[in-house]
This record gives sequence, structure tokens and C-alpha cells, in this order.
Amino acid sequence: MSFLINNKLWLGIMAGLLGIAVGLFMEAQTLKSELAELKEQTQRLNFELIAKSANLQISTANLNECNSKIDLQNSKIKELEAKKPNEEAVKEKVITKFKEIKVPDGNATCEKDLKFYKGLINEAFN
Repeated sequence: MSFLINNKLWLGIMAGLLGIAVGLFMEAQTLKSELAELKEQTQRLNFELIAKSANLQISTANLNECNSKIDLQNSKIKELEAKKPNEEAVKEKVITKFKEIKVPDGNATCEKDLKFYKGLINEAFN
């Protein structure tokens, strides 16, 4: 017992050091578990990043495909647009067609009238 009384200071220092060692050990264990959680979170976030990157690439490819289809559709629509006819050529064609048809006079026979109306119908459908 005299040993304990004589060495109170050393025992106090040793108890303090032991307490510090236990505290440091517990802190190390806490840091290890936090590190493991952070590694797991990093892996999960990396996976999410890869997935989002793949989705972005797919979306970009879909957008490019849609744009090319729209361009193709626009070019086909432009092909279908009615082009303004040459007015001079149309006027000349109309004048030529109707100059050839001679209107029968009031004394015309039935055959001349028939020939006139047949010619009108044929011109209308040509």
C-alpha cells in the first residue's frame, strides 16, 4: 500500500495516458467506420455519375437522330412545294389551244356542233 501512496503522481499520469490511449483507439475506430461509409458513398456516386453520363450520351444521340429526321422531312416538304409556273408559257399554251377551236356559227349542222363540243371536252381533259 505504501507503494500506491508514494507513487500517486505516476499512477495519475499512467491513468491519464491510459485514458488518452483508449480515447485515441475509439477515435481511430470511428474514423475507420466513417472512412468505410465514405468509400461506399463514393462508389455509389461514381455509379450514378456513370449512369447519368450514359443517359446524357443516349439523349444526345436521340436528339441528333431527331434532328436528322426533321431535316429529311423538311427537305421532302420543300420538294413538294408547288413551283410558280412560267406565266408566259401558260398564256401562250392557252392562246394556242383556244385559237384552234372554231366556234360554229348559228347555221351550223348538227355534226359541226358535235365536233365543236367534243373538241372542247377533249381540250378540257388534256
